[in-house]
Amino acid sequence: MPDFSEKDMYMPVKRFFEDLGYDVRSEVMGIDATAVKDGVMLLLEFKKSFNMTLLYQVIDRQKISRHVYAVIPKKRGRDFKNILHIVKKLEIGLITVEMEDTGKQVKIEAEPVADKTLDNKRSRRVLNESQNRKIDGNLGGSVNVKLLTAFRERSIKIACTLYKQGEMTVAELKKFGCAKDTANILRNNFYGWFYMVSKGVFFLTEEGFNEIEDGTFKEAVEYYLKE
Repeated sequence: MPDFSEKDMYMPVKRFFEDLGYDVRSEVMGIDATAVKDGVMLLLEFKKSFNMTLLYQVIDRQKISRHVYAVIPKKRGRDFKNILHIVKKLEIGLITVEMEDTGKQVKIEAEPVADKTLDNKRSRRVLNESQNRKIDGNLGGSVNVKLLTAFRERSIKIACTLYKQGEMTVAELKKFGCAKDTANILRNNFYGWFYMVSKGVFFLTEEGFNEIEDGTFKEAVEYYLKE
């Protein structure tokens, strides 16, 4: 089997679920990926092998959603009988990705036993985070990298609006579609992108310009500059 990482499995799985009409987002509050459709949220955890770490993760994810899948590579000649026995006992789903195939075929080997959709504080937080992201700017299975969160997206939206329009007030930014918490984002200035030009009027710092012109999240910046 060729050398690969968990991230390499993500795009085939993302395309698989998008073709089924799901909105897929990666690295959502510690979860490798979410797929949401008609209010139903699937949780996906990727691993290069079926191991105890993966089992701990998927069992924990069942506290958030009953629609949980383990995603692993499919190895030729592997007998899935024991693995299928385990996932069915745990009532989780299993997805395989054929990494030896150039097409990276995705197959659902087992479906989770999803008798109900959970509605608790943790599940609502994950669902809100997933649905409040306009784009999918991460790769599922990423480690030790900056992640595009809904909060960072809202901040990028503000920065892009200021970059295009110049100095603006909070009210003006909101007219251009910036978020309800724009005032808090500007005041707390978590990323150091903004400064107050005069009372109630904001613009970009040097760090803000750098984020727009040469930052990590180019896809998000391009998206919001085109809006």
